[in-house]
Amino acid sequence: MAYHDKPIGLLNTAGYYQGLMDFMGTATTQGFLGE
Repeated sequence: MAYHDKPIGLLNTAGYYQGLMDFMGTATTQGFLGE
């Protein structure tokens, strides 16, 4: 069972969330997160 099943969106204004997006990309690539 997942915590939620709804997609989320991030408004990456001026690169504010770029670090988080890079982290999630790496975690997905390494198999820690699903797409």
